[in-house]
Amino acid sequence: MTILIFTAANGRGSIFSVVPLIIFQGGITILAKFIEPIMTQGALTNLSMVGSVLIFCVGANLIWNLKA
Repeated sequence: MTILIFTAANGRGSIFSVVPLIIFQGGITILAKFIEPIMTQGALTNLSMVGSVLIFCVGANLIWNLKA
C-alpha cells in the first residue's frame, strides 16, 4: 500500500523498487524456513539480542552522530 504513496510522490520508477525487495525478503524467509529445525531457543535469544544492539547503535549514530 505504501508503494502507491511513494509512486505518487516520486514517480513511476519507484514501483520497480518492489522487485529487489521481494527477492531479498523472500530469500530471508526461505532461508529462515531451512534453518528453523537447527535453531535452539538460546540461539534465537542471542540472535535477537545482537539485532537489538545493532538497531540501538544505528539509532544512537543518527541522533548523536557518534563515530565508532
